[in-house]
Amino acid sequence: MGRQKGRHLHVIAKKLVDEKPELFSTDFNLNKEQVSKLGIFSDSHQERNKLAGEITKLVKRTRGEEQAQEKQTREKQTREEKHALTLSPASQA
Repeated sequence: MGRQKGRHLHVIAKKLVDEKPELFSTDFNLNKEQVSKLGIFSDSHQERNKLAGEITKLVKRTRGEEQAQEKQTREKQTREEKHALTLSPASQA
């Protein structure tokens, strides 16, 4: 197993992703640049990289959840459309 990150990194990453989601993506290097621009952990490259990694993980997780919800919505609409077609009066005539 990998090393455990400090709790402060989890808290800061969650706060940043919640407050400024448009700044971050699923790309670690872009997130690393954004963290540098914000000036967080400017004196420690290791802490900056750990924070960028945590942000990347959170963004991937939230985007995955959003995609799963969209997929469920599409499947539900498809089922409802099929059900409506089987119950329509035109199909009974």
